[in-house]
Amino acid sequence: MQLDRNLVLKQNSVEFSRKMPDLALVVAVFAFAAVVHGQVMPGGVMKQDPNNPEYMKKAWKASITLNEESNFKYLMVPIKVVKADSQVVAGMKYTFEILFGQSECNKGSFSVGDQHGR
Repeated sequence: MQLDRNLVLKQNSVEFSRKMPDLALVVAVFAFAAVVHGQVMPGGVMKQDPNNPEYMKKAWKASITLNEESNFKYLMVPIKVVKADSQVVAGMKYTFEILFGQSECNKGSFSVGDQHGR
């Protein structure tokens, strides 16, 4: 009996050791997925904090183009960055949703760039 029991134990350990590489592969895949989940993936869109002051600076730069290309009588100025996303492409691409408001300054009498260092 003792001999048969050892044989069964050895068979089970051989079967277990054959299954170990498969288990290790599964564990490695899950570990990789957990690490990648917290990182920026190329092409993936990531939500950003719209309250970042750098994004308001970009909104002011965008207002220069908006005012140059629009037919509005008054200058438009950014009030708030509502939404901000970034995406890794060849470089970093940002997409913003910006709330603009109409100022009391006539277009042509004042330049937005004059106020913000253009």
